[in-house]
Amino acid sequence: MGQGLSIRVCGCGMGDIPVNFAPYLLIAILCPDFRAGIAGLTSLLSKTMQAEQIKTLIESQIPDCDVKSVDVMGDHIGLVIVSPAFAGLTPVKKQQLVLSTLSAQFADRSIHAVDYIKSFTPEQWLQQQQQQ
Repeated sequence: MGQGLSIRVCGCGMGDIPVNFAPYLLIAILCPDFRAGIAGLTSLLSKTMQAEQIKTLIESQIPDCDVKSVDVMGDHIGLVIVSPAFAGLTPVKKQQLVLSTLSAQFADRSIHAVDYIKSFTPEQWLQQQQQQ
């Protein structure tokens, strides 16, 4: 009778586990490294804000704001926002306005970074949509 196929789960010293005896639950119970990784992921997911929460937060703080898109990538986000409040502002001032609405989320680390902010006045948004 030949040797069965086995896998190395991680470097925790637990050793190889036979493939036919390696359901994920068993790995999670036996392997301390795996459990720590899952605990960290669970913690990150519970802290990460959902798109709808971010949309509501920004829209409540920028006058006549319409958040068109919130792209959540873990603790990073991307935003597309339309508001007349952006009229006459430089790109930096637009960013500062948007980022100021999220200062508490940066502080508690539910948001780590904003990868992009696409900000438009209603007129610019209409023009953008007509060009597409």
